[in-house]
Amino acid sequence: MVQVDRHADALARVSIINYNGHILYDAYVMPEGKVTDYRTWVSGISPHMLREANGAVSFEKAQKHTQKLLKNKLLVGHSLQHDLKSL
Repeated sequence: MVQVDRHADALARVSIINYNGHILYDAYVMPEGKVTDYRTWVSGISPHMLREANGAVSFEKAQKHTQKLLKNKLLVGHSLQHDLKSL
């Protein structure tokens, strides 16, 4: 998560692995809104990572891809409700 206009959180990366730890999806996401704090010390995200020219995807594309991968799946993780709300 990064901070965007008006102190709101915005998705900046989606990483999904399977039970065996294999990466199913890993993408930097261009947040909707102007980023006011990258929270690099926590997120590891820096401005160049969120550029389309560097492979970042739109929020809509990340959301659709994630939805397809997670449909009818069991999710295990920490504080997933916050992450899923952001998606």
